[in-house]
Amino acid sequence: MQLKMILPFVCLGFFFAPTGLFANQDALLETHASLQKTPAGAIELAQGEYHSVMLDRSVPYRVFGPTKPEWDDSELDPTFKPDQPKSGMPLVVYVLNLKMSAPRPSSATDRAIIEDLIRRQFFVVAVDFTGGEVKDHLEWNKDISGLMHVFGGSYHTEQKWYLEKRKQLLIVPGPNAGKEYAAFEYPNQKRVPINSARLYIAPSGYTVDVHQVFHKNLGVEFRDELFYDIIYPMPSEKNEKLPLLLEISSTGKGTTVVNANTFVLYSWLFNGYAFASTCHVRLHKENPTIYPFVRTIRYLHSKKEKYSLNGVIGTAGISKSARRTFSESNFKPRETEIDSEPYGKESNKVSITMPAVPAALRLDERQWENYPSWEHLHEDTPAIVLTWNHQNRDGDDDGSIYREVRDAYVRQGMGNKFFYKEVPQAGHEYDVYHLNEIMAFWDRFCK
Repeated sequence: MQLKMILPFVCLGFFFAPTGLFANQDALLETHASLQKTPAGAIELAQGEYHSVMLDRSVPYRVFGPTKPEWDDSELDPTFKPDQPKSGMPLVVYVLNLKMSAPRPSSATDRAIIEDLIRRQFFVVAVDFTGGEVKDHLEWNKDISGLMHVFGGSYHTEQKWYLEKRKQLLIVPGPNAGKEYAAFEYPNQKRVPINSARLYIAPSGYTVDVHQVFHKNLGVEFRDELFYDIIYPMPSEKNEKLPLLLEISSTGKGTTVVNANTFVLYSWLFNGYAFASTCHVRLHKENPTIYPFVRTIRYLHSKKEKYSLNGVIGTAGISKSARRTFSESNFKPRETEIDSEPYGKESNKVSITMPAVPAALRLDERQWENYPSWEHLHEDTPAIVLTWNHQNRDGDDDGSIYREVRDAYVRQGMGNKFFYKEVPQAGHEYDVYHLNEIMAFWDRFCK
């Protein structure tokens, strides 16, 4: 797939977000116009307009890449298609001048953040929302999905689990139909593809670390290491410490953790959270004690200063990762091999969890005796967001597991920690249909 469209440049002048956490806020911010002075180490590859669904108007963007791009093409083959994952450069959509309820969390300038991403071999799309404001997270998720469509080669909007009802709700591709990038052309005609499974949206003040390996030699099928991607406040002289939303990915193989469901969770970034996604690890009953999610939680606790985290963690996972999400979010401290790790004594406390499409919450405890199930609730059991997606065709179709979990919370006097919805139109996906309600419930336990 060739580069489909480069839209005409429209200069809209200088726009600034309002003063927030820092007294000299305007000095931190860039605009579409001010970025005419190309960031250090970068080359401008494209510019144009994206039509914001939330604002119902076009907003300008500029695309930058490293002057000397470096990317791993070792997994390419003669049948390579540019919208396949695991090939090409990672890409960050960096959102400029968008008003949010949460303050900007870093005193690093937009330009410094963009230049650092370029130095670390990212494509950067700087989109100027020109003073728009996030008042409704569902409306904003329409733009998150739209931006992923435009700058992801449409890969994430054509997969079979990206259901038609969700596409209709989010208006994807909507006004951005036909506007897709799969690669960028360099002046010497070198065509560099986008890695469609390494796409990230970062609010102003945030940066991204990709494939951070923190444990090796697991000895399990498909993967022998634990790693995560994280979007967090850029280190600076003055940072706001944030709660973390941590997802365990449902991507079963490879070196990436982003898939079509991840983008719903990017909404949390625009509500004052950091976001990380850790890899899925396939376990067997012979070795159920690796606890990859517990390891990730404890490790990130040990890196609170590096990532500007306040120690409050909520978790999410979908499909085959739903069981892991719930069971390891309810991990009771006990002696394990994790204790011997440098981060082994850190907390693994989780404040809220969201296992989506969770028919697998019914654990066969003869096989998984080391995993506490929802039947073993205790005073530190996290709050839970649970939705019955009626159109999901995998596993439990009658809703009984959801009612059992709800009843278990009520029996233990924890009904106030249980969020439950039936979603007739939803399928194998996170519940984006009630995103604002879920976000408000989440904030009760993380803010």
